[in-house]
Amino acid sequence: IMSSIFSSVETVSYMLYKLNMRSTILKTFIALIMLCSTSYAYELTLGGAGYIERMPYNYESYSPTVFPMVQFESKYFYFDTTTAGIYAHKTDNPSLPFIADYYSMSFDPDDSDDDMMAQIDKRRSTVMAGVNMSVWGPYGIVRGQVLNDVLSRSEGARAKLSYMLYFNPGKAYILPEIGVFWYSGMHNRYYY
Repeated sequence: IMSSIFSSVETVSYMLYKLNMRSTILKTFIALIMLCSTSYAYELTLGGAGYIERMPYNYESYSPTVFPMVQFESKYFYFDTTTAGIYAHKTDNPSLPFIADYYSMSFDPDDSDDDMMAQIDKRRSTVMAGVNMSVWGPYGIVRGQVLNDVLSRSEGARAKLSYMLYFNPGKAYILPEIGVFWYSGMHNRYYY
């Protein structure tokens, strides 16, 4: 296993050097993926997802979003569209990964047609990191999550408690989810 780790890191480092990508975080991320894919069994899933949300800076419009989903899971590491995690504890039930999640909410006042909204400072997306716990049961999945802004855009935090019911009609999975979110005052002052 150790020779596989060193070989993966050396290969990735050389490739990134040639591509002019010298980011330590990117090298580490790609090396972890290569390690997980070469040393252990893994699962790769492709699909699609979507949601409709009311835009926080323009309450009169709803924004539908559809995007491709890419999920990769190995014994110690996973990637799920905008979230990556390293398992601190993984059994069939429960799982407890440390995660990093891309938080896409942002606002550019230059894009606003409203004169008052155009005076607001720019709001940037960020990366939230923390822990996520999922417990699978016969009637669904209970998930809890606590995350903090690691790029210090808002210096805020958020928590989530949700329930997912899963259906398996044939080869597809349908996972409707309902839950509650809590956002810290610092988060809310920055984004709202």
